[in-house]
Amino acid sequence: MFMKITSRLLVGLLITNSLTPAIYADPNETIFGEGEEKNWFLEEEEPKTKKEPVDTAAPMEISGDIGLAPAVKYQDGEWELKNGISGKLTLKRKVPVTPCGKYEAALALSLKLTDKEVKLAKATATIAKCITIGYGSSIFVYEKSHAGLYAAPSAAALQIKFKHKFNAFHLGYSVERPVALKLGLFDKTKISEEDIKQRANKVDDVKDKKRAFQVTGDFPAVGLSVGVVNDALNYCLSGLARYSNYTHDPKAGDKPDPNQAAAATSSKDTHYLFTWGANLGLNYQVVPDQCSFTVQGFYVHGLGDYIAGAKAIQSDPDREEMCAAYYVDKKQHAITPIDMVGGGGMVEFSITPKIGVDLSGSYIKVLGDDVTNTTKPGDSFQSTWHGDLGFSYKLHKHLSISAGYGMKKEYTVVDKKSEGLAHSVSGGINFSF
Repeated sequence: MFMKITSRLLVGLLITNSLTPAIYADPNETIFGEGEEKNWFLEEEEPKTKKEPVDTAAPMEISGDIGLAPAVKYQDGEWELKNGISGKLTLKRKVPVTPCGKYEAALALSLKLTDKEVKLAKATATIAKCITIGYGSSIFVYEKSHAGLYAAPSAAALQIKFKHKFNAFHLGYSVERPVALKLGLFDKTKISEEDIKQRANKVDDVKDKKRAFQVTGDFPAVGLSVGVVNDALNYCLSGLARYSNYTHDPKAGDKPDPNQAAAATSSKDTHYLFTWGANLGLNYQVVPDQCSFTVQGFYVHGLGDYIAGAKAIQSDPDREEMCAAYYVDKKQHAITPIDMVGGGGMVEFSITPKIGVDLSGSYIKVLGDDVTNTTKPGDSFQSTWHGDLGFSYKLHKHLSISAGYGMKKEYTVVDKKSEGLAHSVSGGINFSF
């Protein structure tokens, strides 16, 4: 009997050991409290860790160039040597716009270097590719314009600009701070060197707080542009309007009358001047990246300080001649806007990937009553033209050299007071990164 029970027990133990896997004690096993059970067949979840925020902003793009451009000028039997230095540094970065996060803002900062100064050229934020806020080129400036054209608008301003695209059609409008209008006296009776030193036929000295005309410019300028852009053609028609307010004191500069009350010696009154202009630009790619031409034309009524060639005369410290508006009598509040028209163009051609040629020229002319020589002195600006031929050669991806020849002629109200034809030969070396 005992043998039977023992044999049966041994058989049962053998069968049990063959079917059931071995279970070992885990010294690190968690001890469960009463009523707790562990599901051995489910994998344990890894502890959740806090994810670091991901910076979705694009890396900053840095570009720039610096160049030397010596030139020799010959005019009226005299030689003049110039050595120009120029440079530009641009920083760009794209960042997401919060809180929505679905749009990008393109930030841009540019500094311009000359041999005289370093100044801010651009500081803008463009949101969703259609809203631009900051300091940049006026909407009156054609984006494909060549910097060397006298007839090209050239101005920068604080602004908010909107741009909409409907396939190839582009529409833009802006509100911007206008270029400060500068006024001055044209006096036909004062043309001697001594008179010029006394600021006759020059823009008024803005530091003179007692001058007869003082422009406050409290109103913003407004602009509009329409155009078509595709792979080969880019043309745009833009317009700008500036509304300036100024005060006039007919007694400015007069010696006070001791028999008259002090309050009566000054009688300022406020007046307004509306100036405007239109600019048409066109760029056509005859052969992409090999041959293209750009043409431009403008008409301005009192906006000469937006035109490159005209405002260069006004900013010239040796001339400072008015290019937008003037007056002929300090006792009268009347101001005459200067009407001006001009056009120009440029052809660029790549002979090889390393050798390029460009030909450019433009013409500017003053219109209206100034042509009849009724108000302006004989040596004041009437018209100008220029033509330039340039060559460039790329020594390296970041290094190039250039050479050029140019001609320029300016005419005054009385032609016999005009200077002769100016010739210039220039060279240059440019490094970019």
